[in-house]
Amino acid sequence: MAVIKMNLDEINEGFTPIPEGEYEAYVFEVKRKTFNSGNEGFSITYNIAEEPYKKRKIFDNLVITEAAFWKLGQFYKAVTGYSGEVEINTNEFPSFVGKRVRLSIAVEEQTYQGETKERNVVKNVSFIGGSVPIGVDLMDSLADREGAAISDASTPF
Repeated sequence: MAVIKMNLDEINEGFTPIPEGEYEAYVFEVKRKTFNSGNEGFSITYNIAEEPYKKRKIFDNLVITEAAFWKLGQFYKAVTGYSGEVEINTNEFPSFVGKRVRLSIAVEEQTYQGETKERNVVKNVSFIGGSVPIGVDLMDSLADREGAAISDASTPF
């Protein structure tokens, strides 16, 4: 393993939420998940597509329960543009990576293990159409990160 040099006093301990509003974004990741409740669903990660918050990630969950079908339908309509009666094949969800959407974002307080923090919450997802070349954007995202100082002397091979 390489030696990594960093100043621990300069580490950001988390993001502050982006301001409430509407943002153009795209689906960055879709993961099938079993939630603590035992219900099945999906963890959705969106990337904001416009400055000044470009590439900031927004997280949302789609729980597959009858009470949350409204949210499942909203997501499906936002990534496909379909309306009316449909049959939703959730196996298609990973293919929605790269789909452009409009997010309505709110800021809410969340308490976890006794600590209260503000976080972004997706209030609405709507269709705008189109896709982004996710491979290219992902590489740009990685290239924009400041790397650790690693030299040939610190690699074991």
